[in-house]
Order: sequence, then structure tokens, then C-alpha cells
Amino acid sequence: MSAGAAAAAAALMAHGFANARRFQVDREKQKIKRKERQADIKEKYSKKLSEREVSLIETLSSNESNSKLPQSKKSCPECKNKFSIIELVEMEIDCCIKCNSFWFDSGELMEFHGEESDAPSDNLKSRHSKYACPVCLKKMREVVFKAPNNLLVDQCTDHGVYLENKELHRVVELT
Repeated sequence: MSAGAAAAAAALMAHGFANARRFQVDREKQKIKRKERQADIKEKYSKKLSEREVSLIETLSSNESNSKLPQSKKSCPECKNKFSIIELVEMEIDCCIKCNSFWFDSGELMEFHGEESDAPSDNLKSRHSKYACPVCLKKMREVVFKAPNNLLVDQCTDHGVYLENKELHRVVELT
């Protein structure tokens, strides 16, 4: 190998090591940001919520990334992957690990947030959802979760409510 080729190979290796190190540093920064964000959410929720509600949120957040969760028969309306099941007090919540979304069967979301219905403002105007119900496969409706906060959730009036990524946090903030 010529000196020029050896120098080029060494430079390429050094560049590769630098990229790998930069990637590792970026991952560490992401982990720190994620922990900080979870701490901020926990603090915000603990000011607004009871101990039981904070515990539910922590359980959901910690189980959300667990790949060893049991599989549901239902599929995520968004990505079509099978939901994972998170056991929460006396409920089984369907969770999509890929989309960070949740399916609440009829009555479960109401139990979770303490309102009188799954979507307290569901009597307002609604529109067609882009998603189908994971139970009956009929198109759901986008309904206002709680007026006037502009949170739309996807609801099958017969089977439950689908919450896309971060909508569960918004539901908790609004209740």
C-alpha cells in the first residue's frame, strides 16, 4: 500500500471514528433530553393530578417502550402493526410502540380521565377520520375531545377512542 493510500485509509478511519463518536454523543444527548422531558411532564402532571393519575401516566410511559409486552389482536389504525397491551389498574390499554399511540375501548378513557364520557365534547360537530376502527374496521369520526381546546380525537362510537402520538398527554392536561 502506498503512503498516499495508507494516509487516505487512516483519514477515512479517523473520519469514521469521529462520526461514530458524534453519533454516540448525539444519542446520549437525546437520552438526557428524553429524561428531562419526562421529568417536566411528571412535575406538570403531579401539580394537576392525583397520585393515582400520576401513577397511571408513569405506568403508561414506562411500558410504552417495553418490547416484551403481550400482543393485542387489534392493529394500530395508523401503521397497521399489532398493538401491545399495557395492564393498568383494572384496564388493558392497547398501545402502539411504533406510533406511540393508544386505543381505549369504550369506557376506558372515561375511567382514565374521570369525565362522564370518553370524549366529553363528542356532541359537537365531527368529521370523518382518516383512520378505521381497529375493532370493526369502519371509518371513525374525529371529535372534539373537550371544547374549546382544539384537540381532535378519533372515535368509533361503538368501540372506543384512538389517541395519536402525544394526544394522551393533551387529554391529561385538559382534564
